[in-house]
Amino acid sequence: MAEKKGKSIYYQECRNPKPDNRGRFSYHPHFKSLGTITADDLIKGIAKSQWANEPQMRAVFAALENYVAEEVSNGYIVHVANMFKVQITLRLKKHKLGDDKGTMYTKSYFAGAVIPASDVEIADIDVRTTKAFKQMILDKIEAVDRWQGSSARQNVPDDEISKAIDFLCETENYVTVKSLSFHLSISKYSARKILNQYVDKGILHRDSIAAAHVYKK
Repeated sequence: MAEKKGKSIYYQECRNPKPDNRGRFSYHPHFKSLGTITADDLIKGIAKSQWANEPQMRAVFAALENYVAEEVSNGYIVHVANMFKVQITLRLKKHKLGDDKGTMYTKSYFAGAVIPASDVEIADIDVRTTKAFKQMILDKIEAVDRWQGSSARQNVPDDEISKAIDFLCETENYVTVKSLSFHLSISKYSARKILNQYVDKGILHRDSIAAAHVYKK
């Protein structure tokens, strides 16, 4: 069977905010965006490959936006092509309990009760992709791969850094740029900078194993 060479979706390891009962932080895969396609990018991209030119596409998009907004505000569920549908969602209003903590609550209504309009508000404008459009996107993706670039997370609290270094020293006997970068979800540049600062403060000392630098207490 030939190797697939289609499009890939990338992920980075993202640390869960709460540690387990042993103080360890687990990680989950987080979607890595390669950028943002703006409305202008979309118009220009479609204009290059389809029959309509850029001014025509702008007119179509403006008309589409106005029509969808008008009909959704009229109370309809609007399907945009076969891609997604737009509708209003509602919720009960929140009320102040009147205590010192500023507690908020919603009233309860049970079978047979009439919910007054004064206790209902718009929660959101909900946009949901259709099953067909979801499948169309999935059919274009061949693989999910780990992103090899650096993470966008750079600012980490000092106590979190200290705990991470302690944990790695206890479990692996030393810290490397790679292990700290992975553990804190930061770039290798930031990890190296942190470790060098710890060396300058006398908290860690730099050693070598084979051709790699390691940092020990």
